[in-house]
Amino acid sequence: MIVWWLTRCVPLGVTSLLPVVLLPASGAADARLVSSAYLSDPLMLFLGSFLVAAALERHDLHARVASGLLRRFDRRGDAPRRLLLGVIVATASLSMWTSNTATAAMMAPLAATAAAGGDESLRDAVAVAVALSSSLGGLTTLVGTGPNVVLAGLVGDRVAFASWFAFAAPVGLVGNACLWAILVRRFKVPPGFATDGTVAMAAALALFLSDALPWAAVRDLPWESMFLLGGGVALSSGAKASGLAASIGDSVIAGAAREHVVVVAALLACLLSNGVSNVATANVILPLVACVDDPLPALCAVTMACSFAFCTPIATPPNAIAFATAPTLATRTLAAVGLQLTLVCLALLAAVSAFVLPAALPGGGDDEALCASTLFR
Repeated sequence: MIVWWLTRCVPLGVTSLLPVVLLPASGAADARLVSSAYLSDPLMLFLGSFLVAAALERHDLHARVASGLLRRFDRRGDAPRRLLLGVIVATASLSMWTSNTATAAMMAPLAATAAAGGDESLRDAVAVAVALSSSLGGLTTLVGTGPNVVLAGLVGDRVAFASWFAFAAPVGLVGNACLWAILVRRFKVPPGFATDGTVAMAAALALFLSDALPWAAVRDLPWESMFLLGGGVALSSGAKASGLAASIGDSVIAGAAREHVVVVAALLACLLSNGVSNVATANVILPLVACVDDPLPALCAVTMACSFAFCTPIATPPNAIAFATAPTLATRTLAAVGLQLTLVCLALLAAVSAFVLPAALPGGGDDEALCASTLFR
């Protein structure tokens, strides 16, 4: 299943449904246990955020917010650097609460129109800004991107929404500031030119009852992402029930230094997420990290590293959207900017892991049970 996820030989949603058939058929897990994984609390959190985002899009509230931010940062239309900063702030702010793909798809034409009066360099810079700031904004909240929801399912209520934001927000804020500086230098932009799941579902139900969101809108939700997350839940349940998880932890992690495991896992997460789905990457790597000593800070750090997919057009849908809206943008340009931003974010991640994570995360908890359950309980 992991190989199918990484190679995408069949659609991700189809691969994610394999545990429903294979785990009960092989006797590794009970059918009821596997099926319940597809409606777990973390998935309800993700689904609730999808529904709220759908309501925002239906009433064009996201476009109004983005347009307002762009006008605020570039009121006279003659400040390219301010415009670039406005694009980054608007995109990152929206991607905290809506999917990265939806944010990039909405922001790309708005940003392209705002930069239409500039030269080719500015238009390319704006396109890259939309792609990368949507990833940086998404990693700051538990509902902002898929890997964060994978982590929420793994650790349960040991990482609250506010706790995650407390240590992820500095990475997102400083990362976006560095992105702006990198783009200004790279493209020579001138200063002027002309239970969280219950809360999420309660919000979604309120939107349905108030007629702000019709049931027909549910058909357009990214159900493949839901199946992908559910597949991770089900796979982990089977690994726990069969004893495979404990065997992996004993054979792979035993004897390895904690720092070495975390560093290698974070670097591997960055590498894999530039070629395959970052949710699939999280489902593959996080089970191993869960078995190190004091796993909670390590899991949070590696989860954030899964969102550092900045270097290739195929890494994330926002990156692909950037290339679609900026025909002159070269792959090597994105790779150069993305590599610089990745190094900056890894340095920020190291600092946050050393100084912020220990204070932001609650102590206690059964770390052995966390390792035994690999990804999801």
